[in-house]
Amino acid sequence: MKLTFEHQLKSLVGLYLKEYDSTWHLLQFLEEDDYAREFIAPADGIKRSSYCEAINTRGLEQLIYVYEKLHEQTTRTLPLEYPELGDLVAIDGSLINAVLSMTSAD
Repeated sequence: MKLTFEHQLKSLVGLYLKEYDSTWHLLQFLEEDDYAREFIAPADGIKRSSYCEAINTRGLEQLIYVYEKLHEQTTRTLPLEYPELGDLVAIDGSLINAVLSMTSAD
């Protein structure tokens, strides 16, 4: 498979930064955007089936490692430089959309 974990991680960051609501939109962006083609996607592009397979079958150990390293860095830096922010809490990005939907439904 040409899609490496680095490609996968960069694409997930892009998914949240660009606020895409589907894999289709993300893959379209990776195919059409010059910056994305050069710095995020593999040279030959990413097929939808390959991307979905990669997301569903691999990367958990690597993502945990990335999360732990980010946690380490932020807990050393943020409380000292920005004590007014209070406790640092990590949430899954989909929670934000769910809360917005629940609020509007309420």
